Amino acid sequence: MLLFRLCLVVVILSVLLDYAVNLSDTRWSWDINHMMYFGQRLLENDLHWTVEFDDKLPVNQFLFVIPAAFDSVLAWQILSIFAMLSGAIATAFVTRQVLVSGLDLPDRVTTMCAQTSAVASLAGFAFLPGGIYHINPLASASAIGAIALLMAAVAPIRFGKTPSIWLFAFSALLASLAIGIRPYFLLCLCCAAFWLTLRLIPTGLTLLKAVYVATFWIAAVGLAGALTNVMPYVLAGNLQAFLDGMQLLRQDLILQSLTSNLKEQHSWFTDRVLPVFPFLALASVSTAIAAVIHLVRGRKTRLSDQTKGLWTDILVLTLILPGLIEAAILYKHFWSHYLQLFVPFFAIGTGFFAALLWRGPLQARTGSEVLKLALVFLTMLPLWRISLEHVRWFASRDNTAEEIDLLSNQIAQVQETLPSGSRDFLAPNLMYEHWRLREPRHGFPHAANTDFIVGKNWWGDLEIPAGYDLPKNYNEYCNQIDRKGPSIIVLKIQDELANCLRQSALYSAFEPENATSDDVLFFLRGNGS
Repeated sequence: MLLFRLCLVVVILSVLLDYAVNLSDTRWSWDINHMMYFGQRLLENDLHWTVEFDDKLPVNQFLFVIPAAFDSVLAWQILSIFAMLSGAIATAFVTRQVLVSGLDLPDRVTTMCAQTSAVASLAGFAFLPGGIYHINPLASASAIGAIALLMAAVAPIRFGKTPSIWLFAFSALLASLAIGIRPYFLLCLCCAAFWLTLRLIPTGLTLLKAVYVATFWIAAVGLAGALTNVMPYVLAGNLQAFLDGMQLLRQDLILQSLTSNLKEQHSWFTDRVLPVFPFLALASVSTAIAAVIHLVRGRKTRLSDQTKGLWTDILVLTLILPGLIEAAILYKHFWSHYLQLFVPFFAIGTGFFAALLWRGPLQARTGSEVLKLALVFLTMLPLWRISLEHVRWFASRDNTAEEIDLLSNQIAQVQETLPSGSRDFLAPNLMYEHWRLREPRHGFPHAANTDFIVGKNWWGDLEIPAGYDLPKNYNEYCNQIDRKGPSIIVLKIQDELANCLRQSALYSAFEPENATSDDVLFFLRGNGS
């Protein structure tokens, strides 16, 4: 037991070191720049989808109002860390409740297994692609929080009591938030609702009532989603903007084949997950496999209701629920940071694996100490390596906080040389400079969508709703810049759009004084006046 706790402490120290590195680093993913920009636009009364399109649901814009108000990514990082800690607590709660109801373990062992799942959750969020910057930890924490609260809400039914309405409602709100951030959780959470109610049937709940409770909860999730995503447009008297946004969002904005999707996932799992979490990843997978084997064998050996319930719970949490997330991803597309969506279930599987080890080889005397030491070594070695890399980074890092603002300062200097009515700009492939200088994108696609249109040519077959004036390919993008582009266009020298600006009769290249970079191009519309 002491070795396990030592293992958990070392993992926590590695996670804290990762948090420290990220909080002091400015090299965050450009995804956060997109979200900061749209949060800032709401502060300027530009409701999501009313002026510019973003390929996320409106609730995401509301989440970034506070960080945008502080004009600080650090504010978002703090919120993200809070979400991770809350998600870890919810993960530990679910793990403990399942083990208490299905395994006769000493209370200290059950607590240790729950702590293991919580720490595994924190490590997964910290060390997988996306880190503490991305919106995925909040989505995952909201999803597992919704499951934990619904589990607690319906628990009184076991004793013939009424479910907790407040926990029920808050659970539905968290579920709607998770789905609003990442719709991939939709099927997963609907299935979780039926699982959490159907598992109460042996305690006296009828099948009809179980289905009714689950269906009512799903309806509450839908209502919460409508209130947070649709109601703002109703109040603003612009419901058509929401309908236009949904019409475009439901189309295939990112073109990935099933084969390329699977190859990309396999590559990231073998290159990033296994090297960092060799034991923890295999522990979760092997627990899911064990659940399948026991349930299949149990059809012949007639397992007790308690044992069958335990293995069913393990199967649902480690295979079925993450499997539904995977199915949704395969249907749409995959980015490496989507691995964070699986973290709570992978962490729960790790806690279950610890419990099963305790019931098996760790409870035996022969060789148990050797096995414990081997498990601690397998778990710690990759995290120690990452921690050493972080220490080296701290020792060698330069002042990136100033470097990230070099281009923003350059744009501001160019603006000061121009008349007040000719200072609007567009950086088609950049987002940081827009939110840093509080400049709208004037109806043009944001940077990621610009890459989809110009760089990857993914939007050629889209049907653009009448409410949007958006290009679908390189030529249309160039024409749109000529037709309604702002006074200043800022491009990197390698950007595809640089060619059409060079050929444009309406824009001319401009060389600012004291240029800070040789790979940045400025184009002025007309004579800049």
